[in-house]
Order: sequence, then structure tokens, then C-alpha cells
Amino acid sequence: MPKIKTSRSVQLESLCDFSEAEQPHKVPELIEPTPSAGSETVAVPTLNKEQTMEENQRLKKGKQTLEDSTMKRLSEMENALRKASGQMDRANAVVRRLETENADIRAEMEASKLSVSESVNTCLEVFKEGKEGFEETLCIYYCQ
Repeated sequence: MPKIKTSRSVQLESLCDFSEAEQPHKVPELIEPTPSAGSETVAVPTLNKEQTMEENQRLKKGKQTLEDSTMKRLSEMENALRKASGQMDRANAVVRRLETENADIRAEMEASKLSVSESVNTCLEVFKEGKEGFEETLCIYYCQ
């Protein structure tokens, strides 16, 4: 299947046209050094095992430190939660006490209103009786 040349492929080809002087240099392949003595090859894996063991020890200590700090933070948070819960319980007790006092005051106000209403009615009755008595007295005094 033949390739179809587009304007992009033509531009790309023109960008990749190098003269001999401009040809990209090849990077020489890296050759891994081979150990020259057998003792060095044995020492390297042993050192790696020791480093690995040390690294594991450091990681375990770091993990333990992290666990300790996490447990400490968790304990502090539990204490703070207990403290906040106690404060909330005390606040709720105060609210209940105030609500009870408020209900008592409202009941006293209703009783006072009823008492005032009864007193007003009594005063009006006395006033009417007094007025009638006064009118009778006037009538008796002037009608004679």
C-alpha cells in the first residue's frame, strides 16, 4: 500500500533532510564493566543485603514512629471529643433548666393576667353598685 503524502509529511521530510556534515552523530553504546576479581562480586551483594537490612530497620523504626504519633494524635482527639461531649451535656442541661424557668414564668404571667382580669371585673361591679347606691342616695336626697 503506497503512502499518501500530505503537507505535514512533506514538511517533516524536509526537516529530516541532512547533509553529510549535518548527519546526527551516533551515541556509542555503553559497555557495562565486568568485575575483575571474584571477591568484589561477593562483597557487593553482601553490602546490598546489609544496606537492605538497614533500610528495612529504618523503615520499621519510621513506621513505628508514625504509628506512635498516630496513636498519640488519636488519643488526643478522643480526649478532645470527650471534653467537647461533656461541655455539650452541660450546655444541654442549662438549656433544659432555662426552658423550665421560662415555662414557669409564662405560667405565672397567665395567672397574673387572670388575677388582674378578675380584679378589674370586681372593681367594675363595685363601681356599678356604688354608682347605683350613689344615685339612690341622690334621688332620696333630692326627691324628698
